[in-house]
Amino acid sequence: MGLFLLGSILCAVSQSMIMLIVFRAVSGIGGGGIMTSAMIVTSDVVSLEKRGFYQGMLGGVVALANSMGPLVGGAFSEKVSWRWCFYINIPLSSIAILVVAFVLPFKKVTGDVREKLAKIDYVGCFFMFTSAILILLALSWGGTAYAWSSAGSIAPLVIGAVLAVVFIIVEIKFSKLPLIPMHIFKIKTVAGANIGAFFTGFMFYCNLFYLPQFYQVVRGASPIRSGILLLPLVLVQTVTSFTAGALVSKTGNYQLNLWVGFAIWTIALGLLSTVSPGISDAKLVGYQILNGIGAGQTFQTSLIAIQASVKRSEMAVATSTRNFLRLLGGTIALAACAAILNNTTKNELAGVVPSDVIDQIISDPTVISSGGLGLTTEETSAALQAYT
Repeated sequence: MGLFLLGSILCAVSQSMIMLIVFRAVSGIGGGGIMTSAMIVTSDVVSLEKRGFYQGMLGGVVALANSMGPLVGGAFSEKVSWRWCFYINIPLSSIAILVVAFVLPFKKVTGDVREKLAKIDYVGCFFMFTSAILILLALSWGGTAYAWSSAGSIAPLVIGAVLAVVFIIVEIKFSKLPLIPMHIFKIKTVAGANIGAFFTGFMFYCNLFYLPQFYQVVRGASPIRSGILLLPLVLVQTVTSFTAGALVSKTGNYQLNLWVGFAIWTIALGLLSTVSPGISDAKLVGYQILNGIGAGQTFQTSLIAIQASVKRSEMAVATSTRNFLRLLGGTIALAACAAILNNTTKNELAGVVPSDVIDQIISDPTVISSGGLGLTTEETSAALQAYT
């Protein structure tokens, strides 16, 4: 949280996009482990029978924060400055640090710090990090910066895939304390729940990122209004996450929640795929409510399934593996969806508007409705339809 706080302050005072990106990495290094640590603490101090209730409560808090974030961030960016999206982290992080200092029950830590640091799987970290970066670059560049058939797209994708295989070999054969112990995937429940976690992250981050964009680009909503229009999704997910956790604690059965949750979520995403520029707000709200019900039943339930299937000594690493795969799914989703969106928009507008105008739309889709491109009514309608 200290690193996250430092990174947030540096982001707030950034003077260029490069500075902002670098300092976001600093806050990411700090912030990346906060949620996992909270989940590990919960699994440590709560029995398995009660864990569904408390993990559900934790999931509800996260979902509630996700609902408040876009709304508050939209208000800051619209009324004050985007810098306040980072300044707000200063009091919040400070309060959280005080809570940890005075509330969490610390046990005395024994052992030598240098010996512990020497055990970290640095080689595995390097291969995983490099592999993920190369694959994400290939997805981001393909069809826009480079043709899909060019070396600029194929080379990073192939090298990234090879390094992913190398990472798995390193984890199995050479790491004494692996970043991801591959033997846990021999447990069917763990393997299935982690695959589910990857796709859960993929789907959720698509919704969280592209629904506000749709509202702002196609419907002309302000940042504040787009945050308000996202509330049906995240508020319903908040309630469902809590009730699903409580239900698992009462019944001890997590399979039913996962089956029903993913089934409803599949239907909801299918409905979202039918969205058009003229769709009514009522339909969008209904689709989001279904998404929230589906997502809320799967987020924490899959974690409970994983924790119930591994040894207590492996609970921390199993939890972090699940969270890593969920975030990796979300990261890949945003890169993949950006590639899909940019390529389809480019293809559908080819011959309708000049290529330099298409490049401007891809770079900043909000210019479609702003009037800055000098598009005719027909061209604007075509651009909005292509983007949708």
